[in-house]
Amino acid sequence: MLDFQNIIRDFLSPIDFAVAMMVLLFIMVATLFRSQSVERDLKKTYSLNIAFKLLFSVVFATYYILVFKGGDTYAYWQSTTVLKNVFLSDFDLFLEIVHADGTWENYRGFFNTRTGYPMRFIFMEEESFFVCKLLVGFQLITFGSYIGTTLLLAYWMALSNWRLFTQVRTVGNLNKRWLAPLFLFIPSVSFWASGVSKDTFALIFIFNAVYHVIKLLSKSTINKAASLVWTIVYLFLLYKIRPFLLGAILLPVGIMYIIHLINKLDSVKFIKYTAQGIALIVVIFVMGFAYQRYLNESYLSNNSAFNNAIVIQQDFENNTATYGEDEGKRYNLGITSGSTFEIIRSIPLAITAGIFRPFLWEALRPSLIFNGLESILYIFLILRFL
Repeated sequence: MLDFQNIIRDFLSPIDFAVAMMVLLFIMVATLFRSQSVERDLKKTYSLNIAFKLLFSVVFATYYILVFKGGDTYAYWQSTTVLKNVFLSDFDLFLEIVHADGTWENYRGFFNTRTGYPMRFIFMEEESFFVCKLLVGFQLITFGSYIGTTLLLAYWMALSNWRLFTQVRTVGNLNKRWLAPLFLFIPSVSFWASGVSKDTFALIFIFNAVYHVIKLLSKSTINKAASLVWTIVYLFLLYKIRPFLLGAILLPVGIMYIIHLINKLDSVKFIKYTAQGIALIVVIFVMGFAYQRYLNESYLSNNSAFNNAIVIQQDFENNTATYGEDEGKRYNLGITSGSTFEIIRSIPLAITAGIFRPFLWEALRPSLIFNGLESILYIFLILRFL
């Protein structure tokens, strides 16, 4: 945990503020110029989107620095600073670290008191340390300014969100009135995914990957090869920091592509219906294969990632010193042994928790209040849809 002197030194120094003001000026000028190419009725929405992301990124940084006294964002930043020190002092060693495994031997061999030591749990988790590798470039550009880097990441997030928003507007018969508020101005997303965090990079990669997938399926796209390459790049980057999200992206993208191919057969009804039937059979076959392959008892019992997830979940559930006695802060899906029956039984609870929780009465804290309010909105919209 940081004390006040370390906070001033690492985050709020005069140099940090000076660089942050320069970054903010750059963003304002870039926004002014880029808005000239935006559709006339969307110019205000474009500027508001960027301002919204910048505001919540500053709120995120302030909350973590002053309230949490660092937290994960400090762990990423401190570890990136060490990696940057190695980059500036010994580039060959930096390249070796980039490609090396996060072992205890490498930790002791790569770093010393001159370079500093990264947070051990960051270095030894491949996904987390990959975030630090991405952040090195931002530290070099901003001369080590945490606030400046926060603003740059928020700007990148805003642009990625906007690109996908404009692309989605061209697809299908959508309600344009609701699209911008639900796509660009979600407070919890802008709070948790616009600062120095793993979630920020993950969401940026998701937005850009889906954007290029839609471009691949669009008839108006001229250079589809470039979109294909960028799709692969962003999916690879997503895999490096959040591997499980890759499956969550590929499944709907695959379904979207199948529907796209079937819709091309609209002029020949018999072929279209035949293709739909074949697609349904393929989906059922894949689901059956996945069930047999990944939900059988032997696979689950020998899968290290699954067993580690159960251990972590149980640690969270039993950690009343950190999370208090209130069970609402710790979701219990009823998974204890990891059997196939427990996994299937927990799916409705997991979906409900993922979409709707925390409920408003579970989110009466500054860091979660936006999530609680949004849950009420989601419930209202789904009920209205039904």
